[in-house]
Amino acid sequence: MYVVHEDGIPPGRPDNPTVAGYLDYAAFAAEVEAAEARMATVREAQPTSIDWTYPTHELGEHLTATFLEPSPERVAREWGVGIEEVHAEGLATHTHGEFPAWGALYTRADVDAARAAREPGWAPLAVPESDRELDPDWPLTGAENLDCTPATGAR
Repeated sequence: MYVVHEDGIPPGRPDNPTVAGYLDYAAFAAEVEAAEARMATVREAQPTSIDWTYPTHELGEHLTATFLEPSPERVAREWGVGIEEVHAEGLATHTHGEFPAWGALYTRADVDAARAAREPGWAPLAVPESDRELDPDWPLTGAENLDCTPATGAR
């Protein structure tokens, strides 16, 4: 039983070694399956507008990824211009490592710099470079700029 993305309890992997004093993989997998069944029962019993079968976590990741690595079509919509005008900027493109089918993409920093050059007085909001990698210099809202570096130096 492998759960797709984060829509359920992570099941672990059968190749993880068993550690003395803890459940082996088969027992752990049975516990996860039982917990998933209990969760499904609770979800079915509670009236809600949430569609638990909808991959909201993954779609949220797509939302941030397509903002930070926009397609030429997205940039054209953002700028209110034709796609030819976006291509004429000559911005460097790349392919997303996880979603190569998205085609040629730009970086948000390049897009914002090009727009600022096109529209004097326009300035972008600061955004992180990645939605996956923590930048230790990027402030976490509400976290009082916590130091995210492990004290031991290990990751």
